[in-house]
Amino acid sequence: MNEARIADFLVTQLEGIDKTSTFHAHVQRLPPAHCVLVDRDGARRQRYWSLADEPASSVARSDDEWAEALRDALQAAVRHHLAGHRAGAMVSGGMDSSTLAALAAAELRSTGMGPLRTYSLVDSRSPNSETRAVHAMLRLNGFAPRLLDHASVGAIADATWQHAWQCEEPFDAMMLPLHAPYFAAAADGEEGVLDGVDGDMPFLVGNGLARRLRRGHVLETWRNVQGLARTYPMGPTASQQFLQVVRRAVVPDWARTLRQGWRPSASHSTDETDGIIHPDFAHHVDLPARLDGLDHWTARMPHWSARAEAEEALDHPFLTVGVERYHRVAASHGIQPLHPFLDRHCLGFYLNLPDRQRLQGGWTKAVLRRAMVGRLPELVLRRQDKQHLGWARTQALLQRHHRDVVERLQAQQELLRPYVAPQAIAQALATPLQAAADSDDWALLFNLATLANWLDRQSSPGQTQAKVQRTLAFEN
Repeated sequence: MNEARIADFLVTQLEGIDKTSTFHAHVQRLPPAHCVLVDRDGARRQRYWSLADEPASSVARSDDEWAEALRDALQAAVRHHLAGHRAGAMVSGGMDSSTLAALAAAELRSTGMGPLRTYSLVDSRSPNSETRAVHAMLRLNGFAPRLLDHASVGAIADATWQHAWQCEEPFDAMMLPLHAPYFAAAADGEEGVLDGVDGDMPFLVGNGLARRLRRGHVLETWRNVQGLARTYPMGPTASQQFLQVVRRAVVPDWARTLRQGWRPSASHSTDETDGIIHPDFAHHVDLPARLDGLDHWTARMPHWSARAEAEEALDHPFLTVGVERYHRVAASHGIQPLHPFLDRHCLGFYLNLPDRQRLQGGWTKAVLRRAMVGRLPELVLRRQDKQHLGWARTQALLQRHHRDVVERLQAQQELLRPYVAPQAIAQALATPLQAAADSDDWALLFNLATLANWLDRQSSPGQTQAKVQRTLAFEN
């Protein structure tokens, strides 16, 4: 077992430390755009493509031309991913999944096929923007919807819960809500499911406002921060955001470098783990060095090139591990997740997107919103909130099976003791049944229970005894 990966699970962001490590010491993942060549001399890994290979574009386009070009690229990607598959689509009510579903439904209509089966999580118990957006989307023509409600019980809910304890990696346990749509899709005879979960990364704003301000677009920058302040009223005011952008734009990089040189070492400490990981285990795997290694994927200086920033975001392991999780969970149901946003030709398109196409008037994904005008409901087009229902569904299942989770953790807690701080285990076991929504205690209880269950499934009796002996050594 690769115990460092257990530390990565306990310190959530470390899931994206690299594109190769697994929970098994002598097994590696194959990174994106790589192949393994095997001949009489052995096996070697080789990269066959990179984002840097994509040519830069010098074509000047208007807003409408950018929108049309993006729509054409996504339509071609959807067509490619639908070819040869019986495929449905996730519809969450957000821009990304709704875009793919609308394009897929249009593609099926054009070939005399359809309707497109869609799978959506909804919550009938209380009004929420996610459910309203889903219903608005599914009122369009061309869909055969399946709505999966939080309050539902039965075969899908039971199967969803059982899959929590059969996950391939501990990271997969928090994907619990996805089992319901994949289970339903498999029952419907689908082979693949279109998913827009990766749609945020291509359109990240990043340092775009400071780049625009450096080019003299003062009024445009002000309008953007005003729009952002309206959308996120609990955040900084427009004036505060504008001052932050000005400060970033006017401070030269040499001054930033000098300032960082004056500061003490930026090395991480184990204080960042919120007391979950066992201090001796953190030392054993050199947790601060792992956190420093994660930082190496991000430049220390602001990007003054939109393309360079896009390359960094799209090449980060966070995107890789996220997509891989979807594939592992879907595979347990015999389903292939389909990600048109990550089509190779679309990736080349994103690299050349100007900052104005990413954020305009305070609207993120400006070019995508323009591209889908007339094809998506206004409620979806103008939506900017992120009221995902995944955690609400997970918590509903946890409350329904509270005793089961606690009993599993009580029975297997000895397996956690080499890795998890004792107070964290005690805190998880004390989680009350009626914990508040979005409670960190619920997440801790579920994470520790699924980790203990996974360790139990991986361990032979001899390995289990060795772990208990190490626990005693730590405590002594």
